[in-house]
Amino acid sequence: MTPQEFIENAPLYTRIEIIDFEPPNSITLLCTRCKKETTWLSSGKIDQSVNTDPKIYFKIVGYTCCLCDGTALRFSMNC
Repeated sequence: MTPQEFIENAPLYTRIEIIDFEPPNSITLLCTRCKKETTWLSSGKIDQSVNTDPKIYFKIVGYTCCLCDGTALRFSMNC
């Protein structure tokens, strides 16, 4: 499963192993405001770690609907 397939299709709280996970720059999802399946562009990414033993790494990526430019999504991934 690619990172794009994971974000677009995987059910919530699905665990998969993807080595060196990098969120895609764009995804295709339904926009609840536009009522259409549209392209969403990445609006930024955060790579962070928590100071625990063992360390916990996570990524947060935001996407904005290209059609209405008014709906945003956020995905959080533990890596």
